[in-house]
Amino acid sequence: MGPATGTFTVGSTFTVSFYVDTGNEFINAVETKILFPPDKLQVVSPSTGASFINVWAIAPSHSNTEGTISFRGAVPSPGINTDAGLISTVTFRVKSVGRATIRFNDDSRVLRNDGLGTDILRQKQAGIYSMELPPPAGPVVSSETHPDQNSWSKEDTAILSWGGDAAASGYSYVLNNQPIDTPDNISEGAQTSVTYKKLTSGQYYFHVKALRNGIWGGVTHYAISVDREAPANFNLEFIPAARTSRHEPIFRFFTTDVQSGIDFYEMKIVGLNVDMALTSQEQQFFIEVESPYLPQSLPYGAYDVILRAHDKAGNVKEVISRLEIVKPLFRIVGDEGISFRESILIPWWIVWLVGIFILIFLGVIAYRFEEWHRMISHAKENKKLPGDVHDKLKELKEYQQRYGKIASAVLILVTGFSILFSGIAPARAASEFTPPSITEVSRNIFNDEIFYIGGQTGQPETEVVLYLQSQADGATLSQRLLSDADGNWFYRHPSFLQSGSYVLWAQASQDNELSPPSPQVAMNVASHAIQFGASRFSYSAIYLISLVFLLGIVIALAIIILHHYRHGRRKHKLFKEEIRTAEESIRRGFALLRRDLETEFAAVSRTKATRALSKEEEQREDQILRDLESVRRNIGEEVWELEKKEA
Repeated sequence: MGPATGTFTVGSTFTVSFYVDTGNEFINAVETKILFPPDKLQVVSPSTGASFINVWAIAPSHSNTEGTISFRGAVPSPGINTDAGLISTVTFRVKSVGRATIRFNDDSRVLRNDGLGTDILRQKQAGIYSMELPPPAGPVVSSETHPDQNSWSKEDTAILSWGGDAAASGYSYVLNNQPIDTPDNISEGAQTSVTYKKLTSGQYYFHVKALRNGIWGGVTHYAISVDREAPANFNLEFIPAARTSRHEPIFRFFTTDVQSGIDFYEMKIVGLNVDMALTSQEQQFFIEVESPYLPQSLPYGAYDVILRAHDKAGNVKEVISRLEIVKPLFRIVGDEGISFRESILIPWWIVWLVGIFILIFLGVIAYRFEEWHRMISHAKENKKLPGDVHDKLKELKEYQQRYGKIASAVLILVTGFSILFSGIAPARAASEFTPPSITEVSRNIFNDEIFYIGGQTGQPETEVVLYLQSQADGATLSQRLLSDADGNWFYRHPSFLQSGSYVLWAQASQDNELSPPSPQVAMNVASHAIQFGASRFSYSAIYLISLVFLLGIVIALAIIILHHYRHGRRKHKLFKEEIRTAEESIRRGFALLRRDLETEFAAVSRTKATRALSKEEEQREDQILRDLESVRRNIGEEVWELEKKEA
């Protein structure tokens, strides 16, 4: 822009022209938004009469309330190649004193004529201008409390004095918030000083004129800037966290000041451990810092970080945050091994040996549980009773064949069990469409490889805003793209990225409105360590992949063990219930058998009382007595008493 600097008086106007240098390339479109301070400047008229742009997609517009000027235009193919192409000329009017910066917004773009809408804007220039009051036309004014008209002060009492004139019979003056004003024609007296007390925060202007021989002279204007308020409350953020093992955490901070603005920040780091030596300057004194701030390497321990924000009037806002640098639980030490609490280093061969042992141990447990589960399932499916229950059932069947009086219901109770299984139908997940979509991205690259990303939009020729944020310091890069007639978009970063972790997301833009953001995509940029042909791997990636693989196997084995344990335990419980029912049925069968045997024994006893028994009858009596004794061992008195009551 030109001119890029200048000094102008309040009430005057000046013109700024905005140019583009295409860098020896042909361009076909320019989109820009210009920002200016609306409290100090206002746009009188933007002019595009001499602009090289002849097709305006969005007519030049401005807002004196928000302090913006917007342009969007194009040039027919083959475009234009120039080192000073005029975009527009804007006339500004000065409203108040101070310094005004006119700059291009970060979303401004200059598109190459390549059919892809490639943004080639690499550098943007800003203009800095000084705004002053007109030179004195009346008495010369000075102030012992506010000597510099271009500076802010926290002093709320203003003492103003002006040079006396022997020919002046009186003065008229007024203090208000108008940069240019004329006092009334009523004399305030011949005194040459005045004091204003308890001024609130803001900008004031003192206007004074002298009365000579009944004629009022010219007016002198004097600016007073008062700021009694401290900067706004703010937080000090530590990256990655306030409790971390990183010796060089990143400090991020930001605040605002309504009146005078932020001048600078200063910080002091205080070690809280008794044995912590103050070896660095930043731990002993306040030093001026900017966000983001990277301190010198801090040893393990606790710290209080004191941060002060100073505004341009000298007001201060202080915050104190606690930072703890702790020893990590474990840390991968290159190809040496794993360090635990920075005190024990376990070589990799021991790590792998322990890992293999754990895998074998879990594998054996998983195999035993699987065998146990399979045995329970097989027993239930084949109605296979335990050995002792099976022997009792076999014995009961032999007695049935021998005496023929056991109710068939006993066998039905024992053999009539069935198992029902039910499944759970998986729920169907609903999906939502979130524009724009990211379909391809170089997720894991090295720091000497170019990053790229591509995707689709719901509508063709839609503007896409791409964001790339570093996880290390939070710095965010935004890039605007345009999808083609099929809705496809693609971006290739022009330079290499620093090593670290990043997250990416995109939004669609239409008529200055943004769509919801797409799901975030994680990306990692690693440094090289080992290379096999065209494949390159970092040590961290190799060890991390190995540990994750080992952890995955452990988790899989744990899931298998849990699966077999839960299902086997459930089936075992049901199987035990069936066995208990079968045992109860068998005991009742023996109880019925005992009752029948005693009835038959009573009949033999009656026969024995009337006559002598034959040899066969004596053998049968002995057999009944032996069977009764065997039955008594197979049933309990409780079941027998119960059967007697039921009979």
